[in-house]
Amino acid sequence: MDVRDFQLIRAPESFLDDPYPWYAALREQDPVHALEGGGVFLSRYDDALAVYRDSRASSDKKIEFAPKFGASPLYEHHTTSLVFNDPPLHTRVRRLIMGALNQRAIARMVAAAETLPRRSRKARSAALASRWISENARSPPRMVRPSRAKPSVRLFANEPTPAIAITPSATQAMNT
Repeated sequence: MDVRDFQLIRAPESFLDDPYPWYAALREQDPVHALEGGGVFLSRYDDALAVYRDSRASSDKKIEFAPKFGASPLYEHHTTSLVFNDPPLHTRVRRLIMGALNQRAIARMVAAAETLPRRSRKARSAALASRWISENARSPPRMVRPSRAKPSVRLFANEPTPAIAITPSATQAMNT
């Protein structure tokens, strides 16, 4: 495998399918591989570690991104995000995040995520039942004491549906 023309921005299909043979070839043939645009692809752990620990290799992108993005939300994102910060800010924020991403916290998140489909089914069932009830249920009968009600109300008090405001004629009212 020839790595001389290898570029991440035009990665070969075989790299996308399985990058490990490419990493091995880069380590053997060109461990400090030059990329277009002035970047470098480091394929050996010791080289990457040395760069990471060297204060001259900074993640701070303020100088580089200011001309590209100006004073914009994109500039703010690329200059304040954790991955673009150097110690001590990076170290402090990383320490805070690690508490939320330890093995126990992740196990709790996995357990909660595994219950989502079950809770979702229950919620859907409850929503369907509620909708069916609202579409098919009748209003409950009104509770009226016929003995104290006006004659017009007495007519409807014992009906299974709510009383409808109808004014009976005098004859109907007297017959009740």
